[in-house]
Amino acid sequence: AQNIVNLAIANSDGRGWVDNSSLKQSRSAYPSELLNSKYENFRKAVWIYHFAGIDSLQYGKKAALERIAESLEIIGKIKKTEIRSFIIKQFFEAKFMEIAATLVDYYDKSIYRKLMEYDPDHSATYEEYAKK
Repeated sequence: AQNIVNLAIANSDGRGWVDNSSLKQSRSAYPSELLNSKYENFRKAVWIYHFAGIDSLQYGKKAALERIAESLEIIGKIKKTEIRSFIIKQFFEAKFMEIAATLVDYYDKSIYRKLMEYDPDHSATYEEYAKK
């Protein structure tokens, strides 16, 4: 993935691929962070979320919801140290509705309060689902 990014940078004078501003993420940020060893726990947490959580809901809902909550707590801990992480922001952008709806049946509603800390951009959604 990083080789593809490097090739694109070389063939396009970097337009759109190089981060010119601290306010805007470049296209290279996603693969760069994803391949960075400091995000190993994020990659593991995403695996737990999908395979031990979402994909396992039909086999054992209670255990699957526990795994989902566990994975989100791991991601939340990483977010505290990597505040500007592009991949964590994109994870929540892509998954916030799925997360909110899936956790409606979770026994510990305080998970929604934690989600509001991890992903403040979608606090209103988490607050709404916490009441269901």
